[in-house]
Amino acid sequence: MNNIRPKTTAVDIALLPPDEIFELSKKYNSLINNQNPGGLVLDDTHLPHITLVQQYIDTDKQTRLFSEITSAYAKFKPINLKISGIDSLRLSDGKEASYFIFEDVTKIQELHEALMEISAPCVSTGDESSFFTDPGEQIRASSLDWTTNFRDKASGPNFEAHITLGIGHKPKLEDKLEFCIYRLAVCQLGNYNTCRKILKEWRLTK
Repeated sequence: MNNIRPKTTAVDIALLPPDEIFELSKKYNSLINNQNPGGLVLDDTHLPHITLVQQYIDTDKQTRLFSEITSAYAKFKPINLKISGIDSLRLSDGKEASYFIFEDVTKIQELHEALMEISAPCVSTGDESSFFTDPGEQIRASSLDWTTNFRDKASGPNFEAHITLGIGHKPKLEDKLEFCIYRLAVCQLGNYNTCRKILKEWRLTK
């Protein structure tokens, strides 16, 4: 892991799913990795999540970002979701990422837009050093590209709420579970734009 405090941090403001969806995500991740070994492995240090915002922030502005979210989060409520399918997209390096999609994402879209506004004053630029890495690990170009361009290419009308399951062809969906998601967190990003380290967490309440 990183031992030197970076000048900027690659962060994901994300919703973290409950345990049953964590385990379900790992199940489909294993199916993908059985066919395409060497990709993303979901576990306790590579957390399944729904991205709301990805960006670089000046590390010394973390406290400011946390305070802004703390001031606003009480108006955000837990969100009920239903998994409707598994979709995929082609990454900038040509690989395919597969992910859960959901039936009604109106509330997540609203939360995304609110947090994009809250986090905008903290936007910075970053590089490989901004990410959480294991010893000897190199950050992939597509991970850098996605974080750098999230606001321009993946937000607002282009935002798609999802949980990434792995790098490889999408498996057939066998489980259409409904669940309530209530954990909001700021995490440091790692490779494949997964949440590696929780920096701050809030519990949404009714």
